[in-house]
Amino acid sequence: MFAVGLVTKPVTGTVSDRFDRTLVGTAGLVLAGVALLALVAAPSPPWVLVSLLPLAVGYKTQFPLADALMMETAPVENVGGDVGAARALSLGAGSLKPALVGGAATIIGYGGAYVSLAGVLLASAALLAWRYRRG
Repeated sequence: MFAVGLVTKPVTGTVSDRFDRTLVGTAGLVLAGVALLALVAAPSPPWVLVSLLPLAVGYKTQFPLADALMMETAPVENVGGDVGAARALSLGAGSLKPALVGGAATIIGYGGAYVSLAGVLLASAALLAWRYRRG
């Protein structure tokens, strides 16, 4: 995941400078969600490895896009504080993911937990697509 992120993040930043960031983010979230579903359904270890690459690419696209979108929407006089606060909240929420997935796995199993996480990624894609349509 992290090795893919080293390439994906700067490429995503460049692509999002040329195309609408919400569309790039939507595509990344859809890719991550579908790849996670493929990972859960993977019948063998080689298919697991095949599923991990698009999952990593889709997931890692979100980080530069989130920062850029925050910087675009924050008022100029508060951009540093607003982006800093948003990043702190984002990192804090992100640190809860392992515990939430682990808790869900205890209740519904790992397959169900990861399918639920894929649902969250796809719901996030739908929200970004809705934002894009609103203009």
